[in-house]
Amino acid sequence: MLLFVYGLLRKREENHELLKGAPCVCEQAAINGVLYETDKSQPAASLAETAFVYGELYETDHQMIRKLDAYYADFDRKEVAVTTDAGNKTAFAYVVKPDQCASFSRIKSGDWKEYRFMKREDDSPVYYFAYGSCMDNARFKQAGVDHFFAEPVGGAV
Repeated sequence: MLLFVYGLLRKREENHELLKGAPCVCEQAAINGVLYETDKSQPAASLAETAFVYGELYETDHQMIRKLDAYYADFDRKEVAVTTDAGNKTAFAYVVKPDQCASFSRIKSGDWKEYRFMKREDDSPVYYFAYGSCMDNARFKQAGVDHFFAEPVGGAV
C-alpha cells in the first residue's frame, strides 16, 4: 500500500525513521490540500481542492500502517489521489479536518521542507548549483535577486 508523506516523515526529517525499510516510490508528489503549521510547530494538512501539498510517496505494509496509525492518532488516515512525476497514484495520507486548522498558520507554498528552510534563522551560506537557464543574469535582475548571485563561489560538476 502507498503512503503520501508531507511533513516530519519525509527524508531527512525528524520522524523519517518510522518509515525504515519502506522504499520511496516518488520523491516528487502532491495532493490537493492545504498545509498548516500547528501550534506545536509541526505540519498538518487538510484536504481541499484549492491548493496543493507537496511530499513523497512510499510503499508500506499493514504492520507499518498500524504503527503509524498509533503514532498519528490525532490525524485521520484518508485515501487520496496523488500526482507524481511517474503518473497519478492512489495512496493514504494522514490529514486533519479543515475546522481543526482554524488557529493554525497556513503554509502558502504547500511544502514543509521549503517552509522550514526559508524560516531558518542561522546565517550559514546557502549554495545554489546553477546551470543552463538558471544562470540567466537578466532574469535574476528582473526578479530583483541578482545581489544573491553577485559572488560565485566556484564551479561544480
